[in-house]
Amino acid sequence: MKKIVISICICIGIALLFTACLKESPVPAPTVVPALAVVPETSESPIEATPQDTPAEQTNITYSDIIYCGFTEAVSCSDVIVVGEYVAPGVFEDNGNWPMHTFKVKEVWRGDVPDETVHLFGFNNYYHIIEGGSYQAGSNDFEKGREYLLIMESHDSLYFDFTQYAIIGNMYIPIEDFSQSTMYGEPLEMHTDEVFEDLAALHEWIQNAEPPEPKVKNFTTATDLPTIVEESGLVLQVKITGIAEEGAGNSRIYNCEILEEIKGGSTESLLGRNDIWLSLQLGKVEVGETYIVLVNRLGEDSLACIQSSLNSVFPLSETETIEEIYALVAGD
Repeated sequence: MKKIVISICICIGIALLFTACLKESPVPAPTVVPALAVVPETSESPIEATPQDTPAEQTNITYSDIIYCGFTEAVSCSDVIVVGEYVAPGVFEDNGNWPMHTFKVKEVWRGDVPDETVHLFGFNNYYHIIEGGSYQAGSNDFEKGREYLLIMESHDSLYFDFTQYAIIGNMYIPIEDFSQSTMYGEPLEMHTDEVFEDLAALHEWIQNAEPPEPKVKNFTTATDLPTIVEESGLVLQVKITGIAEEGAGNSRIYNCEILEEIKGGSTESLLGRNDIWLSLQLGKVEVGETYIVLVNRLGEDSLACIQSSLNSVFPLSETETIEEIYALVAGD
C-alpha cells in the first residue's frame, strides 16, 4: 500500500489546516483543523470491516477514499496516547456537531503531554464515504468520571495557547471494559490483525511500537520581520478572490489568485493559479484587494496554506514593510 495522508478533523473554528489530498479537488468543508498523519505501509485494509450504511437523514458527509486507517496504522500515526478520565464536555457550534471533550491525564503511554488535562476535539454525525459504504467519524459517548484510552494526534495552533488533540479512527476504548472497544463504531478486532487478550497486552504492544516522529510547527510566534520571513515557506503577492468558508472564531478561509511568487515554490506551479486556499485572521483582508502574505504550505504539495505568524499579512499600502520583505528575501 502506498503511503497516504489521513485527515483527522478537529473543529475549533479558529484555524484551518488542509491535507494534501485537497490539492486535487477542494470540496466545501467545515471550518476544521485536520491533524495530519502519513500512514506507513501495512497489510491492514478496510476490507476487513463491513462499511456502515449512511443514515438517510445524514447530511454531514466527508467524501474521501483515503480516510480509512486500521488500528496499527492509527497507533503509528499517533504522537500521544494517554489514559484519561473524562471531566467535561463542551461544544463549539450550536448544532452540537463540533464537541470538545476535556480529560484529566492519568497515565501517558506514548509521547509527551506537558499538561494535566487534554482538550479533545471531535465531530458528531459525520461519515466518511469510501467505496462500498461509509465509516462513522464521531459520536462517541464518554461518561463523566470514567477512564478511556485515547489514541490521538496533537496539534499546536497559531490561534490557541493550548494544544488540541484528535482521536484517530474514532476509537472508543473504555478502561473498565476493554472488550467494549470500538473503532469507526465497530468492534476493534474488525480493524486489526493483532490480537490483544486484555488492556495489559495492548499496553505492552504500544510500548514496543516505533516512537512517534517529532512534530514540526508550520508557524512561528516570533514578532520580528526577519525571523518571520525566514520561517515562512512562501512569500506571495495575492489577490483575494472570494471566501471559501465563512468559518467561526477569528479566522476565515479565502480563495486567492497568485500574482507574484516572492519566495518559495516555483513560478510554473503557482504563478497565476486561482485555486490556492489561505487560512487568515479575520479583519486582515478584504475580497478584491491585493496583499503580500507570508504563509506555509500544509504539506509539500498542498495548495492550502496558513499564515506563518500573527504578523504575516500586509496591504500594498505598507510600502516600507514590503520593501523590507523583498530585501530580506533577496538577502540584502
